[in-house]
Amino acid sequence: MQEIISCPSCKKKLQVPEGLIGQDVQCPTCGATFTARLGGAVPSSTGPAEESSREEWESKRNYNRDRERDEDRDYDFRRRDYEAREKRRDLMPHRGGAVLAMGIWLVGCAGLRYYVSAVFDRAIVYGTLAAPVAVLLFFYITAFAVLLGAEFNATLDQARQERESPPRVS
Repeated sequence: MQEIISCPSCKKKLQVPEGLIGQDVQCPTCGATFTARLGGAVPSSTGPAEESSREEWESKRNYNRDRERDEDRDYDFRRRDYEAREKRRDLMPHRGGAVLAMGIWLVGCAGLRYYVSAVFDRAIVYGTLAAPVAVLLFFYITAFAVLLGAEFNATLDQARQERESPPRVS
C-alpha cells in the first residue's frame, strides 16, 4: 500500500511505498534527500544546505566541549589555589613560636659567646674543658629556645580553639 507524504524542501505530495517509511528517500522533483515519516518528513544531511548546518552544529558542539573543558580546568586551578591558601593559613599561627625561638636562640648564643670569652679565655687550667662545656651549653640554649617556641605555639593554638569553639553548656 502507498502512503502520501510531502517533501520538506518543495512541499510536493509524494506517494511512498509502505516499506520505505522510516528510510531515506529522494524527491524526484527537487532532488532533496529526506527520511520518509508518516507525520511529516525529516530532512537528512545530504543536501548542500544541510551539510553547512551540520558543520555549524559540529563547530558549536566542539566549542561547547572546549568551553566545558576550560571551565573544568579553571575549577581545578581555583581549587588548588584555595587549598594552598588554606595550608598557608594553617601555618600562620606557628610563626609566633618560631620568631620567639629565634630571638631566644640569638640572645642565648650572644650570651654564651660573652660567657665563654670571659671565663675560659683567662684561665689556662680550664682550656681543655672549654670546648665540651661550650658545646653542651650551646645545645642547652638551643633546646630551651625550641621548647619555649613550641610551648608558645601550643598556647596560641589552644587560645584560638577556645575562641572558635562554641561555649560549653553543662
